[in-house]
Amino acid sequence: MSLQVQDYVTALDLLESTKSAIDANLKGLKCVRSGCARLQEFGGIFDRSVEADFVQRSVETILDTSEHGASSSMSASNSLGGDERLKRLCSCLIRRDMLKSSLSAALRDVLLSQLKKALKNRIRSLLEQLTQSAVVKAKMVMRMVP
Repeated sequence: MSLQVQDYVTALDLLESTKSAIDANLKGLKCVRSGCARLQEFGGIFDRSVEADFVQRSVETILDTSEHGASSSMSASNSLGGDERLKRLCSCLIRRDMLKSSLSAALRDVLLSQLKKALKNRIRSLLEQLTQSAVVKAKMVMRMVP
C-alpha cells in the first residue's frame, strides 16, 4: 500500500521492521519461509521503484535547472516537494546500499538520453529561428533591389 502512494520511507520502515521481527523472533520456523520469500520479493519491488523514481526526479531537476535556471527549478521542486522528495529517495537508497549504483548506471543512462533529446529540440528550435531570420533578410533585400 505504501508503494502505491510512493511513501517509500514508511514502506522501507515496514520492510526493515518486519525482517527484524522475523530474524529475532521467528527465525528457523518452517511456516515463515514463504513469508520470508515474499518479503524478499517486496524488497526487490521496493528497490526498483525507489531507483526509478529517484532517476526520474533527478533527471527532471537537473534538466529543469539547466534549461530554465535555478529559480524555475526551485518553484517546480516546491510545487512537487521536489527537494524533500529527492532527500527521502536518497535516504532510502542509502539505507538499501543502492545510491552509488543508482548514480553510476541508471541515472547516467537516463540523463544522457534525456539530455540528447533536449539538445536535439534546442538545436531544431535554433535552426528554425535562423531559417526565419534568413527569410526575413532575403525579403528585405528583395524590397531594396529595384
